[in-house]
Amino acid sequence: MKTYTFPGEYEKKSEEYAVSCGDNQIAVYSCDVSAVPFNQVWPGYQRDKKQTEKSAYVMFSADEEITLDIEPKRSFEKVTVRPLSRGIKPVIDNGKVKITFPSAGQYTVGFDDSHHVLNVFINHEKDFGIDKCNEDVLYFAPGVHLVEDRISLRDNQTVFIDEGAVVYGAFEAIDKKNIKIIGYGVIDNSYMERGDEINGCAALAPPADKKLGNPIF
Repeated sequence: MKTYTFPGEYEKKSEEYAVSCGDNQIAVYSCDVSAVPFNQVWPGYQRDKKQTEKSAYVMFSADEEITLDIEPKRSFEKVTVRPLSRGIKPVIDNGKVKITFPSAGQYTVGFDDSHHVLNVFINHEKDFGIDKCNEDVLYFAPGVHLVEDRISLRDNQTVFIDEGAVVYGAFEAIDKKNIKIIGYGVIDNSYMERGDEINGCAALAPPADKKLGNPIF
């Protein structure tokens, strides 16, 4: 098992859960997610911020079975681990939960309802084999990186976001080929203003203003 240490100055830490694996404490972070099944948008209107809520997540690498001890900071009655097809049965004991995850994958641990969820992202242990000094590699080292505008990528370029790196910004590659965005770091789009919506869906073309838009175009 390999845990990632996100930058100390990264502001999005969650206090909703304490998570550990044996003697290893695992940092818990938060992100913005939809609070409702349907986000109401139409041309000229962006969904209200009230349709957004915080969700917690942990992320680490493991190729073997992993057991996590999870202690929510709020009371709960039931726990559901998804995907249900994995048949994972949580063990509840005195306000704490022990869950064994069979392999790498993406899981959610729900406490009572869909609004109190801990997302568990277990990556495969992997050496990406990237030459960080290659001129076709755009490398983001561990730490916080604030990108003022969307980054335009060229043909044959690889973006490598290392574990422990947080990139505030966005990327675009219009009519380009052989583009890769890899790594176990985080792309945080929250500093970019939301762009226009078309027929209730995000626009497929990036806006002219490079401070607007989705994480990846």
